[in-house]
Amino acid sequence: MNLDGSGFAALHAFSGRPTDGRNPSNDYALTSVGGVLYGMTNGGGIGDAGVLFSLDNSFEISGTVTLGGGAMASVAMTGLQGSPVTDASGHYTLPCRYSGRAR
Repeated sequence: MNLDGSGFAALHAFSGRPTDGRNPSNDYALTSVGGVLYGMTNGGGIGDAGVLFSLDNSFEISGTVTLGGGAMASVAMTGLQGSPVTDASGHYTLPCRYSGRAR
């Protein structure tokens, strides 16, 4: 996701069917427990009572390093987790883990 909120992708579309939730709400904040994010929906599931759901908190940040429109290969990003280095196309990937609380 970009800093302005664009460029994101939905991880799951809740359908409300008997085994899926409906209407996830930020009233039920996601909480990180043991490296997993947990949340809940206020509908769907058995008896339309809502469901609990979990998400692994691992993700990647990736990008391309350029200078004057050209890709920069072999740029070492020291100080970042895993010390990524750009490939021949200037691309890098940085594995990350979320910690804390999302609202």
